Amino acid sequence: MVLHEMDLEMTAPEACFQADNATDCYTHWHAYSSKHFTTTTVTPLVLAEAIGNLMQDDFDNLSSRFLNLSVLNLFTLVAGKC
Repeated sequence: MVLHEMDLEMTAPEACFQADNATDCYTHWHAYSSKHFTTTTVTPLVLAEAIGNLMQDDFDNLSSRFLNLSVLNLFTLVAGKC
């Protein structure tokens, strides 16, 4: 993995990709993205941060950030960690 790729945010939830139409996709994306922009305490998960979190001993405290990751995001984490 190239270093500049590590600064990318994780992709949108799987529901966005599995939506039946553009309206459903937008609804899922808006629900996902609105929580990142309505509060300053929640920031989008960046790939480098996610890999760093996985490598920490206290992962249980951070596990909630990984609950809604898509298969693509999980694959990216595994590939980035290897």
